[in-house]
Amino acid sequence: MVGLSGAGPVAAQDAVADFYRGKTLTVVVSVSPGGGIDTFARLLARRMASHIPGNPQIIVTNMPGAGTKVAAKYLLP
Repeated sequence: MVGLSGAGPVAAQDAVADFYRGKTLTVVVSVSPGGGIDTFARLLARRMASHIPGNPQIIVTNMPGAGTKVAAKYLLP
């Protein structure tokens, strides 16, 4: 019975890896490129890809304008 309880997490990791494999995740940054927040988001996105099973590609998109309302409107339809 102990062997079966250990197989669950491995199967779950495989399912997550299969889901993210070949996908592209987008990080939306609500400020213009080149600032501190943008730099932090790009560094975080670069490191985050290796920690997600399936190693998806992560891109950063800047959407400045209207005091971050442009990005908020894009994310919350």
